[in-house]
Parts: sequence; structure tokens; C-alpha cells
Amino acid sequence: MTDLDSLKKLVRENGYLYTKDVTSAGIRREQLKKYLDEGGLIRESRGIYSFADSINDEFVLLQSRCKKGIFSYGTALYFHGLSDRFPQMVSMTVPKTYNVFYLKEELFHVEFHRIKPSLWNIGIIEMVSPQGGKIMVYDRERCICDM
Repeated sequence: MTDLDSLKKLVRENGYLYTKDVTSAGIRREQLKKYLDEGGLIRESRGIYSFADSINDEFVLLQSRCKKGIFSYGTALYFHGLSDRFPQMVSMTVPKTYNVFYLKEELFHVEFHRIKPSLWNIGIIEMVSPQGGKIMVYDRERCICDM
């Protein structure tokens, strides 16, 4: 079995390959660099890769980059079918103590809302994104209360 086959087995169900999974499987980082240079892999973000021939879910990638980010406000309303228009800015809510400074510069299309950590986890549910990936979203009641 080649290293490329090993890498394909490490791809998570969300379609992305993570550096920590690669190194824990005993594959050297130089192999990632080799496949990046050859065009077989695409670097989505620091530590997150995808195969060039795969279709990726942007919403799963956003939550992979912002681990405590929950889709909220207009974005969550759209996922619940309570809005017929996709919002121009993707809304994510994070705890006040979570640092998103480095993400704000890169993710200019994402609007971050910060709330008390004690209120952050109320109403979180798992949904399937329009592209088929599993994402965390606030439930309908929470969305309506937030609006």
C-alpha cells in the first residue's frame, strides 16, 4: 500500500485530512509536502487538507477552522428552512473567551457573534449541510430568540 492510499484511508467522513491524523498514523509530513507539490492535495488551512479530486463542504471547513463556532442567526434560519435566501454574511456564534482574531482577517465573509460562555451551548443541534456534511447549528427556537 502506498502512502497515498494510506492518506486516503485517513480522510475523515467530512472529507478532510488533518495533519494530526497523518502524523499519528506514522506518515511523515514530507509526504504531505510531496503530494501538495504534485497537486494531489490542496491545503485548505493550517493542518487541514483535501484531495484535489474531491468536492468539499465549505460549512464543514468553517467549523473545522473555528472549533467552537456554531452557525447562527440568518445562516441557521436558512438551514432550518425558515428563510428562502442565503445570507450574504455567514454568521457564527462563539464564546466571548474564544479568540477569533486570526480568523476575522482570513474569513471576511463570516460574521462572528460573541456571547457569554454559559449561554453559548444552549440549543446546539447537529444538522446536515446543503453539501451533505455534519455541522453544528442552533435550533429553531434559539435562532428566533437571537433575531
